[in-house]
This record gives sequence, C-alpha cells and structure tokens, in this order.
Amino acid sequence: MKKNLFLLAAIGLFAISSCSKDSKPEDTVHRGVIIINQGNFSSQNGSISYYHEESGQVLNLAFEAANGGVSLGAIILSGWVDEQNIAYLLCANPDKLLRIEAATAKRTVGDITQSLVNPRNVLVHDGRIYVTNSGSDYIEDGWFWEYINSYVAVYNQVTGAHITNIPVGSDAEGLCVANNQLFVAVKEGVKVIDLTTNAIKATITSQSFWGAAKHLVVDHQNRVWASYPGEGVMEINSSYTAEARTITVPLDYEGYITTNKERDQILTFATLYDDNWQSIGSSLFALDLRAGSYKSLIEGEQFYSAGANPFTGTIYTSEVNGYVTNSTMLVIKPDGTVIDTKTVGVGTARYLFF
Repeated sequence: MKKNLFLLAAIGLFAISSCSKDSKPEDTVHRGVIIINQGNFSSQNGSISYYHEESGQVLNLAFEAANGGVSLGAIILSGWVDEQNIAYLLCANPDKLLRIEAATAKRTVGDITQSLVNPRNVLVHDGRIYVTNSGSDYIEDGWFWEYINSYVAVYNQVTGAHITNIPVGSDAEGLCVANNQLFVAVKEGVKVIDLTTNAIKATITSQSFWGAAKHLVVDHQNRVWASYPGEGVMEINSSYTAEARTITVPLDYEGYITTNKERDQILTFATLYDDNWQSIGSSLFALDLRAGSYKSLIEGEQFYSAGANPFTGTIYTSEVNGYVTNSTMLVIKPDGTVIDTKTVGVGTARYLFF
C-alpha cells in the first residue's frame, strides 16, 4: 500500500474533529479508513468520515471540509478504492457516482450520472467501473417491489465514459470479480458474466435457500460466496456452475457480507426486532469458512455495518442509533475486543481502506 498524506490541515481537521492536540498536518496515513455514512434517504445527508487507525483520530464531514463546504447532497450506497487511491462514492437521491482522492477527500473529476437508475453497488476492475442498477421498471410482490429490468452499467475507469449496460434480471445488488468473470447477485440467483465479451455464461441458483441473492465475496481459495437474507451463505463451486455448499447463519434483511484480512472468514451482522420494529439486540458474526461454523464477535443494539482492514485485520461495525442521529463506530480486534469507539455520521454502512 502506498503511503498517503492525510492532509489534516487542508481539510480542516482541527476545526471540526475530535483529534488530539498533538496532531501534525504532515502526519502520514499508513492505515486510512473512509467511513461511508449512508444518511437518511429523505434528508439527503449522506457523508464520509475519515479515521486514522494508528492515532485514533477521526474527521467527520470530510468531503465538505475538502471541497469548500459543498455537501454531497445525496445518500451514499456503496464505494470502492482503486489501485491509484481514487475513491468512488455511489449515491442515490440523486443518482450519481463521485470520484475523490482517497487520501484527501478532494473531488477529482466530474460526477458520472449517465445510465444510473436506482444504483446499488460499485466495483472497479481492469480499467472498467461496474455499477449494479435496479432500474425503474417494477412489479409489486406482496410487501415488496421487484425491479424486473435491472442491469450492470459499465464505464471507462479513466474518462468515466459510459460503455454499455448488461441486463441481468431482477433486483441486481452485489457484485464481485473472480478469474476474469463478473458475478452479480440478483433475485434469480447469481449471474456469471464473461468480462471479455460481457455475455452471461450461467445463472447459479440455490437448491437450499429461498429468496434473492444479495451480496457476494471471494474467499482465500478464490471461491465466490453469495448471501441470502434470513437463510445463510451459498458457496459456488470451483467451475462457477452450481451451488457447492451452504452454511446457515443469521443475516440481516440486507444480507451484507464481507471478508476478514485472510479471507477465510465471512463477517456479517443481524439485528432482531420486536413486533413494533424496535431493536431488541444485534450481533456481529464471524463465519469460519473452513469449519462451517460461526460465532458472535460482539453484541449490540442495532448494528448496520461490517468491515475489515485488509492491511491490518482490524474489524469495524457501527451502532446506527435509529438512523436519525450520528452513528457510533466500533473498532475491534479479530477476537472481538473493542479497541476504540467514535461518533461518526448518520447511518454508517460501509468502510473503504487505503
């Protein structure tokens, strides 16, 4: 990982953060974390915070501080950091993809808006940007809307120019890349796309789980795993043609999953609610992919995120406090010991590491 200058003075750290008085503007970031605070959809108050793992310093409203006080004016759904340490922030209400310098939060080039319709997740790979979109066409399915014409929008990584849309079915959500193939989680299962031709090679459905696939990760053996909310996780076989095995594990309604540093564990979270939709307890889980068992690393009230620093192994989660006030970020050792807690933005949902 390249060392990046965390330009503390330039983005107003001393004015609006809770850092120590001994901080220096020239401090070098070895363990930089961008915290994505999703915000409240109706308020368009998504934001990013910066956290310095070595010093424990946090900077809230980092984008505003670095860009003349201009806010994002949207909610933030997901993000990515590429090999040049450019961070991509995928936003909704309005739909747009922002690009910033990961180390400074400064905007780099214009926003991407073309072909973004209800975007969900972003991934950058081999000169291309891939964004899943629900689209605008839907049918009512009981209590839910099913977006029946979802797709992956593809862009040039350097220019941001739109290249093509790849139709993938209903309710496109998470995505990942393994062996030059793009995997997309949809209601029908997992679509496998050849990145050379953009053609769909297979649709993998679970024989064990009900519902839609939601999020995807790649493990230490380059195996792809898909999450199924309320059910568990499905491993796809090594030839990427069918379900290999499933592991039952508590998953939140969103089914978000990520991996630890070694990629031999899946991290996820789940919150239980009473009949009035009030939280009655939450857990951050670590699923051992070798043993097929899971354990709770830490208990809380209303967790909404999971992340692991791929450079240090440090784990992150957040108490979202009802999504109407600032979240509490928890920084945790792999054994579940809490190292630090910090107040960050509303609806903390993702972590980007650089």
